[in-house]
Amino acid sequence: MLRTILLTAAIFMAFSTFSFSKTIDIREAIKSGMIKVEPVGNGGYKERCLKLKVQNLQKKKLEVYVPAGLLFHSLDSVVQDLIIIQDRMLALDKLEGRSFSVYAMCTQASNRSPQKDTRFETGDEAEGALLKVVKFIDEKNIRTSPGQYAIWAVTDDHRIENIRHEELAIFTAELLGKPIPKYFIQHENYDRPGQPAFQPRPAVIDGVFEYTTGKDRRVSFGLYNADGELLHEGFKDQLQKKGSHKFKFRFEVRHIESGKYYARLMSDGEVLKELSVEF
Repeated sequence: MLRTILLTAAIFMAFSTFSFSKTIDIREAIKSGMIKVEPVGNGGYKERCLKLKVQNLQKKKLEVYVPAGLLFHSLDSVVQDLIIIQDRMLALDKLEGRSFSVYAMCTQASNRSPQKDTRFETGDEAEGALLKVVKFIDEKNIRTSPGQYAIWAVTDDHRIENIRHEELAIFTAELLGKPIPKYFIQHENYDRPGQPAFQPRPAVIDGVFEYTTGKDRRVSFGLYNADGELLHEGFKDQLQKKGSHKFKFRFEVRHIESGKYYARLMSDGEVLKELSVEF
């Protein structure tokens, strides 16, 4: 009986071991003629925006590895290239053809967003800061706009203040040798296929304001221009006790001319503390 059980276990282990050949990198699989891949757009430049149509040309099962950081180049020079942001394994039966939608983001902010069935070609793996940012995005499972803005901070020299994810913003700032942001800038979320991805006009600035007062006092907070004109009032004449304080702020700025402004805490006409913001 024991011999029968051991034999059954051995057969099961052998089946498990050889049901797939060893995992192979997608680039190696393409180069060696094991698979054929047609990369096309799903429409847009975020989330599962890239579709890989994969045909297994082998009479055996394959497990294909698609690494985070792999680039896909658009065949149209005005359309964005894409970069994989999540490690992915593609399981294929022998001679099977399947389509896989994979997580990717754009590496060219000024180019047009891919449309459905936009054609791509498989490129190389990213290097340097871009690869490090993408690996961090994968590790932290970031699939939303902050990840895209972190990539653009590397590829298009966009501002760190656009990365509205504190941990990712700090990582990217330190990686690029830039100051850690003290506030964030939110742009309109515009993901229409065929149109430019990045909207340069800022919509909102937000952040956390911290200060300490040595006595009880009434304070006001708002956004001011260089001439001292109040543009947005956060709160007015609030009594604050002696000690340290911290609060969140948010200002709509889509209708304000770009430039340098000041988030100021005031008391009886005196500036207690200010944060310079630029958008």
